[in-house]
Amino acid sequence: MNSIEHSHQIHLAVVTGSRAEFGLLEGIIEALHEAPWCQLSLHVAGLHLDKNLGFTVEEVKQRFDVNSEVEMVPPDDSPAGMALAVAQGLQGFTTVWRETQPDLVLVLGDRTEPFAASLAAHYQGIPIAHIHGGDVSGDRIDDAQRDGISAWTQLHFAATEKSASRLRALSVEGDIHTVGAPGLDAIYNREPQHRKNVKESLGLERDAWLVLVQHSNPIHPESTAEEIEATLEAVHRSAVEHDEDVVIIYPNNDAGHTAIIDRLVKLSTEPRFHVIKNLVRDDYLDLLSTSSVLVGNSSSGVIESMALGIPAVDLGDRQQGRERDRNVFESEFVVSDILHAIDCARTLNNETSFWNQSSVYGDGKAGERIVNTIKSWWGKRVEGRLCLSSQEESLVTSLGGSP
Repeated sequence: MNSIEHSHQIHLAVVTGSRAEFGLLEGIIEALHEAPWCQLSLHVAGLHLDKNLGFTVEEVKQRFDVNSEVEMVPPDDSPAGMALAVAQGLQGFTTVWRETQPDLVLVLGDRTEPFAASLAAHYQGIPIAHIHGGDVSGDRIDDAQRDGISAWTQLHFAATEKSASRLRALSVEGDIHTVGAPGLDAIYNREPQHRKNVKESLGLERDAWLVLVQHSNPIHPESTAEEIEATLEAVHRSAVEHDEDVVIIYPNNDAGHTAIIDRLVKLSTEPRFHVIKNLVRDDYLDLLSTSSVLVGNSSSGVIESMALGIPAVDLGDRQQGRERDRNVFESEFVVSDILHAIDCARTLNNETSFWNQSSVYGDGKAGERIVNTIKSWWGKRVEGRLCLSSQEESLVTSLGGSP
């Protein structure tokens, strides 16, 4: 494709809607930004623009130019508020795509932002590339949004062969590629951080810590307050027993999240607890990789913990459908059950040989495969257009006209 790299660049629009998803996309965005065959545009939406949850659009802007910002913050903390945010996002992205006319829209995951962005692209006949299609989390809203995106997608980037097989079973259109999870790319290509440096940079008090990342479940947001109370009691007991700090990362803005935030605000004066709104990707990985155990219901615990070399405890049913490695333990939101799961998880910290096994989510080269596949896909489209144009010129000439 060297001969057409500059004269036939692809206009590739990348959508990011949350701090976590931006961390997964960051390496891919950087590679596309440097590619001579790609004219990249970056579109920020949703959670990035929520001032109550860190306003992380500023972190994105520190790394890349942002071409548009699409407001879609729920007007209230409810399932209806999430639906209204999708409606707002659909309107916003429809306008952006109509004005910019990208050749391809790249999205990741199952949140409301990629759902609205891809639906707006689908209505306008703009091809879509989707990362992490075919996954199953167990959250029926996330699963429905993810499968909806897959139904409209032309380029599917599945994290595992099982996810790819599920896409085939769904009879989706387009090309299906098993590439691995891009969240592992930075993990496998980073230098290990010393615990002392992490402790000093985050202002922690003790030499060891566990990490809690817990979101609400939008299917039953009314149970969020009870769930976070059980989790906090369990992690506090475990941390006291092992003389550790508890580092807690803010939740996303799914319905029910304010119950978690209200409780975290009250922890600011309690010893041992350290509450952080946001961390850039590198700092987040440093924190996790030096922790004793990751507790909560974030996809990080299921997808990335094995590559990080840490045990994880997955709570509730938010991630229950995801494939997992043997370092992930499960528990309901019952204090005694959570404590038991944490104790079981901690035993892996003494089993050095356990961590020699590979992760079901790949080898840390997902981003490279995604970028190369997009380049190949675009090259074939350009060659097809050039061939069609040549055929049209030949037809005109044969009819006695001038090309």
